[in-house]
Amino acid sequence: MHPGEPPRLPCRLRLERPAGTEKAPRRLLWAALACASAGCSTRPPESRIALSIATVEGECRFVAEGRSMSLEALTAAAAAWRRRGVYIAQTLETPYKCFGGAVFALQRAGVKKIGWPAEPPPAKD
Repeated sequence: MHPGEPPRLPCRLRLERPAGTEKAPRRLLWAALACASAGCSTRPPESRIALSIATVEGECRFVAEGRSMSLEALTAAAAAWRRRGVYIAQTLETPYKCFGGAVFALQRAGVKKIGWPAEPPPAKD
């Protein structure tokens, strides 16, 4: 066998593609993947968890799914939200320690998608 020469089969048959079919296996693969993935999702994607932050008597409180919880409870509850993602709703009065604590707790729980408003507040005239 010489370099660049296709390997020979033991029965000395050579497999060659007919002209113009070089891309046919790729097209067939993509078509099969498209057909297979079209019906794989039978339920709609789950929505993100809306998490709001408040301070009660100097302590950070977090409200999600109608439940008020502490930072420790947030870490425990967030383990179930790993695939859904969390959107943190905050106000200008939210202390940074509460916001930072929420982001840290969500990251420790394994939540991959964490979002919050990135727009600055409107300018006052």
